[in-house]
Amino acid sequence: MVNNKLIRLHTETDDGIFDCIFKDEITVSPNSEIALQSCALSRSMEVLVIDATNDLIKYQIQANQGELQIRLKHGEYTRLNILELFQDLQDKINKKLDVNQTKNNGTQFSATIDRREKALFEFAYSGIFNWSSNAAGAGIDLKNINTASNELKRTVATASTNLNDAAIWGRVPFIKGAGVFRARLKQYVAQANGGLVMGLISQENYSKITAGTLTEADIYFGLKVPADPAQELQTILNGVSTGSGETLVRFAAGGGVNNDVLEIQLDEGNLYAMLHTTNPGDVNQSVTKTLSDTDGEPLDPSRDYYCFMSLLSGSNNLRVDRCGHMPDPYEQVPPALTDSAFLTENELGAPAPPSFSAADTVYNFIFQTFDVADYLGFKNVELNRNNEASTVGIFQANRNLKNVVVSDSYLIELLNLPLDSYDSLTNGRKNILASIPISERILTNTGIIQYEPNTLFFIDLKNDFPLTLRNIRARIVTDDFQEIITEGLSTISIIVRGKK
Repeated sequence: MVNNKLIRLHTETDDGIFDCIFKDEITVSPNSEIALQSCALSRSMEVLVIDATNDLIKYQIQANQGELQIRLKHGEYTRLNILELFQDLQDKINKKLDVNQTKNNGTQFSATIDRREKALFEFAYSGIFNWSSNAAGAGIDLKNINTASNELKRTVATASTNLNDAAIWGRVPFIKGAGVFRARLKQYVAQANGGLVMGLISQENYSKITAGTLTEADIYFGLKVPADPAQELQTILNGVSTGSGETLVRFAAGGGVNNDVLEIQLDEGNLYAMLHTTNPGDVNQSVTKTLSDTDGEPLDPSRDYYCFMSLLSGSNNLRVDRCGHMPDPYEQVPPALTDSAFLTENELGAPAPPSFSAADTVYNFIFQTFDVADYLGFKNVELNRNNEASTVGIFQANRNLKNVVVSDSYLIELLNLPLDSYDSLTNGRKNILASIPISERILTNTGIIQYEPNTLFFIDLKNDFPLTLRNIRARIVTDDFQEIITEGLSTISIIVRGKK
C-alpha cells in the first residue's frame, strides 16, 4: 500500500521563505516521491509616492555644462505602473538634451529594467553614420547614387522629380535624444526638375522607401531645395511644403569648406530645419538660420523615424558631401567614424553647425531623497560620487527594484530536502519542486498568485533511508533565483508518497 501524505507549509514573512516547525514527527519512507499540490501567495504592493518632497532628479552629461535637473511626475507607483515613472524620466531628460552642447549632441538617455530586474539608467552616445564616405557600409542603403571622392551625386546627368530615382537613406532610426541629419552643398547649379529633398520618414512609411513608392506627402519633417537656387528654400511638415523666406548663399563648386550646410536637428525634443551659411559679404562670418517654425515640431519618442535624402538634380548640377545622421544608439552599435573631422568647425571654415565629441566626460545622476533611490535599487543618492569620466554614462542599480519583479515564472525550492532536479541556469542540481508559469505582467491589482497544476508531477526524493522531519524549509523565488517580496499569509501544499 502506498503511503501518501499531504503537508501544508505556511509563512507570514515578507521574503517568500518558509521555515515550518511541526510538533509531530513526519516520517518519510525510503525513495519517496514529492509533488506540488497548490501554492498561494500575495505579492507585496509597496508604493513609491512621488511628490514635491522627492521629485527632483539632477544629472550631468559634461562638466562644463554643470548639473541639470528635471522633476518626476507626481503620483503613486507600484510594480503595476513603475514603467510609467521610467518613461516619464526618460522623456524629460531626452527633451532637455541641448544639441549645441558637444556631448549632448549625439546622446540619448534610456531608463529601463534589465533582464536581472535591476534599474538601468544610460546616457548612450551614438556617433554619426557618415553617408559621404561610408555610403555602402553598415546602416546605409542607396539607389542610383555615385559615392566617388566622398561625395554624393546621381549616377546620371538628367534630373527627375521622382524622389525614388536617386535616393539614400539610413536603415537605423534617427536619434531620440539630441542629434542632427545634415549635408553640405559641394556644388549646385539650377536645372529644370532638379533640387534636393531631405527629411524624416515615420516607421509606418519606411516600407515605401524600400518599395520605391515614397512621395513628398509621406515625409513627416524635412526641407527642400528648389530647382533654382535663387528660389526660397522650403520646409516640409506632414507632407506639406511651406516657403521659408530664405535662399541659399554659398553653393558654387569652388566654395569648398564655406558652402552652405543643410540640417535637420533634434534639440530639446523638437525638430528644426536649419541653414548654416555665411554672411553674403563676409565669408568669415558664420550665420545660422532657422528655416522652420522657431518653436520647432515635436518628435514623438514612441515612434521611429528614418533619415532619407533624394537628389533630384543630375550629376553635373548637384553634389553634396559631409552628409550623415546620428542614429538611435539603442537600435544598433554604430560603426567607427570613417572621418574624424566630420563637419567640425575647423573642417567647415565659416559655417559652424553644432559640433559633437566622443571624448570621455563626467556623467552623474543624483536623487533628491534616499527613499526613491532605495526603491529603485540604488545604495546611494549620488551615482558617481568619485566623478569618474567615461565615454557613456551607465548607472545600474545595486539590487532588484523593490517588489517590481516582472518574472515570467516562479520557482519553489526546498531548502532541506534533497530532490532529483536540475537547473541549467546554475549549471547543476537544485532542489526545485516546481515551476509556477504565471507571469506577473498579467496579475490583477490584488497581487494574489494562486496556482494548482492540472496534473501532479512527482519528483524523486533522494532518500535511501527513512527520513524523520520536524522542520521543512522552502522558498519561492523568481525564475533566476532572485528573492521576491510578499505580504500576508503564503501557503504551499505538497504531496509526499512512497515509491510504488
